[in-house]
Amino acid sequence: MTVDKTVMAYSPDDMDRILRILKKEPRRSILKTLVKRDGEEHRRESGQVSEFANSQRDRIELHHNHLPKLEDENLIEVDERTGEIVPGPEFDLFKRVGEAIGMFSAEPDCDG
Repeated sequence: MTVDKTVMAYSPDDMDRILRILKKEPRRSILKTLVKRDGEEHRRESGQVSEFANSQRDRIELHHNHLPKLEDENLIEVDERTGEIVPGPEFDLFKRVGEAIGMFSAEPDCDG
């Protein structure tokens, strides 16, 4: 595996911030979905908030916690009117970090 040299240039504080953001599964799920669509379509695709919320509680948690955190870090942009989620200005930076730590790799095979 080749590590993007820009990832290695982050300060410890920057890496702590990045990993703290990626710590929560709903945030990773949103970013993974956008990364997957980016790779499949060879262009940036959007998602819908409804894709990431199975219950009213999930929707509340997304709207009051995870989406604002990702927006504050410029990872995503959310159209409040339509619920569309698109990659933000810092998306590629975090994508490189996620790739470097194996966040977006396929799930391991459990057959042995």
